[in-house]
Amino acid sequence: MTVTAYNRVGDSASASAAATVIVKPTPPLGLRTALVSGSLTVAWDPPADLGGELTGYLVGIDDAPAVQVPATSTTRTFDGLAPGAHRVTVSAYNSAGTSSAVATTVVVVTTPGAPTHVHATASHGSATLTWSPPAETAASCPGTWSGSTAATQSWSPTR
Repeated sequence: MTVTAYNRVGDSASASAAATVIVKPTPPLGLRTALVSGSLTVAWDPPADLGGELTGYLVGIDDAPAVQVPATSTTRTFDGLAPGAHRVTVSAYNSAGTSSAVATTVVVVTTPGAPTHVHATASHGSATLTWSPPAETAASCPGTWSGSTAATQSWSPTR
């Protein structure tokens, strides 16, 4: 900005000053996730409009308080997540406010427990194997055992 004083005699020398207008940033871009061995890494790209000066990001998972991540970083890793669906949110913030959040849902799947009550019955050249589903199937193997409390597989040797 430049300011000049004037009167009927004339104009003064000009004086100037710079100012940066800070507005709320737009949301982060390109939200993506990677789930490896129970660790969830969330990554994103900076907002299209930083709002003048970006302070950092707020990264949330489920109902836990959001974690502050500095503006120089665009990743956050969460460890030890329980099996099931988890909602992840990321927003950008500066001194003027916080952007709306971008969000995604990630489903953590773990190895199920071992089947229980396993029984094999052999009879005249064939065998029947019966078992009950593992106790830990609800979140870790959704739908695997639906509609049945036990599974049976029969086979006969081929000649």
